[in-house]
Amino acid sequence: MAEIQMQALYSKLYTKYSKLKKEKDHALEKLNRNQEVKFLKYHEVAEEMIEYLKGVNERLELQINDLQNEMASIRSTKDEKYLEFQKLWMEERQKNTKLLEEIDRLKNLEQEEPLFHGDDGKAENELLTTPGSGAEPSLFNKLATKIKRKLMHVVENPVDPSAGEEPMLIAEDESANRLCKRMKMNGYSPNSFQPTCCKKVVAGSAAGANAGFLNCVFQDLVECIVGMKFSVVSQEEFCVLASHQSTGYSFSLTWIKDSSGELQLRYHVLSLGTLERVAPEWMKETITFGLSMCTIFFERMCRIVKF
Repeated sequence: MAEIQMQALYSKLYTKYSKLKKEKDHALEKLNRNQEVKFLKYHEVAEEMIEYLKGVNERLELQINDLQNEMASIRSTKDEKYLEFQKLWMEERQKNTKLLEEIDRLKNLEQEEPLFHGDDGKAENELLTTPGSGAEPSLFNKLATKIKRKLMHVVENPVDPSAGEEPMLIAEDESANRLCKRMKMNGYSPNSFQPTCCKKVVAGSAAGANAGFLNCVFQDLVECIVGMKFSVVSQEEFCVLASHQSTGYSFSLTWIKDSSGELQLRYHVLSLGTLERVAPEWMKETITFGLSMCTIFFERMCRIVKF
């Protein structure tokens, strides 16, 4: 009897154990399936991320190659420009050297040639005669042509500011002294060649009359305002030569009359100097304009010269 009860108990325990084991196996299997699904999703997402990063990497490599090619092209262009600028610099240096040699040659030639020449003082008297006295103006034209030629050669070479203007001033003073001596020997006064505003300056300087001969109050004022050197050429038509020493730019302004008798200015360039590459077309041509346009002309010209 007891043995039968034990078998029934064992059978019940085995059934309960089998049921619990089956439930546990089912739960583990379900958990494994869930983990497998999650793993597959993670694997799929990882594959997509890998493909995306590969595409980004390829695009970055292409951009790097493009940038390298662009840098190589820019470097090549810079090298070509450097060689071109170096060539231009060498050409300008050779031009400046030739101009310096030409200036030295002209200075030596000027020192060798006498300032006045002629027989029995006839040429001197003709030169020192004022234009209003009815004398033949050929010697005035020769002197004006000589001054213009010298100015054209000098202003084409920019002056070094560190070198100063002492040699040029010394040469001008020597020329002024020689001219004053010749005039005094022939009985002429420096005031006969000066406008009214400058005669007072010459007459008022007792010790330095020769030095003040070539100076004019209004001329100095205009040169300070515009920043250029001006000189007057004695011709049938009143002509002014202007030069900018730092750039070598020079031009002439001539007073003329139009068909109606009104005064006009004729602009003619002598040398562009270092402004040849940046100067506009109107600065390279001969133009005529009225006196009312003179202010605009100098404003535009100074804007380009000071650029």
